[in-house]
Amino acid sequence: MAKKIKVTDFSELNAADKITLFHLQQEQINLLKEKNKRLENRLKTLESKLSKNSANSSKPPSSDKHHPGKKPKKTTSSRKKSGRKPGGQPGHKGHTLGMSSQPDECITLPVESCVNCHRRLNNVPATVEKRQVFDIPEPKMWVSEYQAQVKYCQGCDCTTVACFPEHVTHTTQYGPRAKSLMVYMTEYQLLPYKRASEFFKTVYNQTVSAGTLVNAVNALSNRFEQVEGEIKQLLIKATLAHADETSMMINGKRHWLHTVGTKTLTHYGLHEKRGREAMDDIGILPEFDGTLVHDHWKSYYRYAAQHGLCNAHHLRELRFIYENHAINWAKKVSDLLIEVNEHKEALIANKQVFTKRHLGDYHKRYDKILLNAKREQARKATIESTNLLKRLKNLKAEVLLFMTDMNVPFTNNLSEQDIRMMKVKQKISGCFRSDKGGESFCRIRSVVSTAIKNKKNIFELLRTAFQEKISVNYLLDNS
Repeated sequence: MAKKIKVTDFSELNAADKITLFHLQQEQINLLKEKNKRLENRLKTLESKLSKNSANSSKPPSSDKHHPGKKPKKTTSSRKKSGRKPGGQPGHKGHTLGMSSQPDECITLPVESCVNCHRRLNNVPATVEKRQVFDIPEPKMWVSEYQAQVKYCQGCDCTTVACFPEHVTHTTQYGPRAKSLMVYMTEYQLLPYKRASEFFKTVYNQTVSAGTLVNAVNALSNRFEQVEGEIKQLLIKATLAHADETSMMINGKRHWLHTVGTKTLTHYGLHEKRGREAMDDIGILPEFDGTLVHDHWKSYYRYAAQHGLCNAHHLRELRFIYENHAINWAKKVSDLLIEVNEHKEALIANKQVFTKRHLGDYHKRYDKILLNAKREQARKATIESTNLLKRLKNLKAEVLLFMTDMNVPFTNNLSEQDIRMMKVKQKISGCFRSDKGGESFCRIRSVVSTAIKNKKNIFELLRTAFQEKISVNYLLDNS
C-alpha cells in the first residue's frame, strides 16, 4: 500500500515522491472505476427487473404494479389491429331468446268485450298473440322417500325385505343432482367451500357442511380415476401436444401443477417437483414421441419428442430487449417472426403451404439478422440479450418449427389457457389443505376441461358420472 503524502506545492516533490503520488492516484482511480462499474451493473439489473411486466416477459398480468396517484399503464397486445369496428360483424348471425315450442305453463288472457263499443264477445272465435317469460322454478330440495316393503312368510317363517336401489345406501343422503351441483360450484365455478355452503343455505334453505362438499368431490374423483387413465393414454399416442407447469400451494408448501393437452384432451398432475422426476411420475411424456410445444423449460428436452418452442414468449423477451436496451436486432427478429406467422395464417385460410422458395428466403433472413447481431452485441450486450440470442441461434429448428410444420402452432397458448383457470382457483380459494384435495381437484378438472373442449354440458356430465361409470369416449362423443 502506497504511503500517504500531504502535498501543498508539487514543485517541492522529488522524483520518487511524484512517482509515489502518481501510483496512489492511479490506484484510487481504478477503485472508483471498479465501484462505478459495479453500481452501473446493479442499476441496470434493477431497472431491468422494474421494467419487466406481462407485456414484455413471462410475468402474469396480476404481477403488474401500479404506482399510487398515477393511472395504470394501459396494457398492450402483440396482435395488430384488425381494422374492424367493435361488436357484431356484417353477416354475423345474431342470437336472441327464442320461443319455446313446449311451454311449461299456458296462461290465457281472455277478451270479454270490445275495447271500442263494449259489445260482449264471449261467443266470438279468437286467435292468440303469444309472449313467453323465461324464468326458473322456485329452488327447493326434492325429497324422494323409498319405502321398502317388509313381509313375513308363515309357510317358512322367513321375513323378506324389498331391495333398495343400488345408489340408495343411507337412511338420508343427497342425490346425484344435488352432489353434482356441489361439485359444479366448488370445482368448476371455483367457489370456496364456505361460500358454496352459503349458496345452498341461501338458495335451497339447506345446510350443507364443508365435509359434505369434500365427500362429494372425493367421491367423484374416485369415479373419474379410470377416465383420467384413458385421457393419459390418448395423450401418449397424440401426434402433437402442449405442455406447461406452474406452482400451486398445498398446506403452505409449494408444489407444481403439470399439464399436457391437445385441442380435445387435457391432463393435470400435481407433484412436489418441477422437473423430470415429476414428469416421469405423471407418466405421459416418457412414452410420448410426437411433437411437444413448450416454453423452453430444460426438463422437456430430456424426452425423445420433437420440440417446438412458444414464440409468444420470444416476442415478449424481444420486446423487452429492444424497448429497454435499444437493441435493434431484437426488433428485427420480432418483426420477422410476426411476418412469417401472418403469412402462415393466410396460407392456412387458403388451404396452402409454404413453398421451398418462401422457406429458403425466411431461413436466410433469420440467419442474417442473427449474424449481424454479433456486432451490436459487442457494444450493447446484456445478460438477457446474450441468452436469448444464444437460444435463437442454437435452437433455430425448434423456434421455426411452426413454419416448417403447418400443424405446429406459433405459440403455446393452449397450455397457458389450460393453466389459467387453475391459477384463478388459487386466487379465489387460496391453497389446498391436503394432497388429496389437490389431487381430486386436478383429476376432476382434467375431465371437465376435456369435456369443455368437446362442447359437453358440464352439469350433465357430473350428474351422469354420479349415476353410472363413464369412459373417455363419452367425453369425445360429439353426436
